[in-house]
Amino acid sequence: MSKKTDVVFVEKLLQTFVHKNGRRPRMLLSSTEIPEQQDVLHRIAIQLSDLGFDVDFAPTFVDVNHLVKQAIENDVHSIHLVVSGAERINPIKDIESALIQNDCSNILVSTIEIKDSNNSIEMKAVGLLKVLLKQSN
Repeated sequence: MSKKTDVVFVEKLLQTFVHKNGRRPRMLLSSTEIPEQQDVLHRIAIQLSDLGFDVDFAPTFVDVNHLVKQAIENDVHSIHLVVSGAERINPIKDIESALIQNDCSNILVSTIEIKDSNNSIEMKAVGLLKVLLKQSN
């Protein structure tokens, strides 16, 4: 698929999501470390916002409970951590466990690798919307 085709597909999926849920999909975006990631984080947020997502920022990820609390308070559909390919830490299971403990297992958790951030945001958005639409059925 071309980038233009991907964007059109995202727009169609977003329209379906809004029709079913009465609002745009909302996500919480955070980075796991490294202040240099903040520029990448902002670029990703702008790209996702331009596609039609509501994007909230979490401070740099340090504590699972704080991140989960912010996700619940902001009523997000998903949490996305921006990570570098070299990072060994992958707190997804801890975040998912904390969401289950807070009766919010419906919140999707994923990572976005920095190396992929330039060329796959549209495809990431397509995958996310497909999952969210299945959850809303």
